[in-house]
Amino acid sequence: MFETINDIKPEKNDSRMLGALAYAGAIIIGVFAPLLIYLLAKDDKFARFHGLQMLLTEIILLTVCMVVFMVGWIAWMLMFFMFPIGASTMPGDGAVFGLLFFVIFIIFFLIMIIFMLAGFLWLLLKIYLAYLAYQGKAFRLPFVTKFVLKNI
Repeated sequence: MFETINDIKPEKNDSRMLGALAYAGAIIIGVFAPLLIYLLAKDDKFARFHGLQMLLTEIILLTVCMVVFMVGWIAWMLMFFMFPIGASTMPGDGAVFGLLFFVIFIIFFLIMIIFMLAGFLWLLLKIYLAYLAYQGKAFRLPFVTKFVLKNI
């Protein structure tokens, strides 16, 4: 599933455990677990690789989620405050605005379900990545591995 990197191998007895904790710890305390592993395992290339890789991946995903959430929240607030004004100034009973409001509400509801499913899948993926790291494997994650390999 993930391309393995053969140059990075566990060097010590606890390297595999630290690598796995970078991913599993992120489930519980977010970016702090991989950050601690990256900072404290100064002489363990395997643990630092997994710590930095998970740290950057978490930061990217958190940033994307916050941006999507803020855009959605702003759109929701604009819709919530602008539609009643538009409906009250429109001739007739404002059924068009009511229908549009309902359609946008359904779209936001579906987006919330997609976010919940994505969060659950991300949780399962972290568990799988922790398992791979505990097996002593180093692997590539999209967007971050090139940077990680240059900075461990």
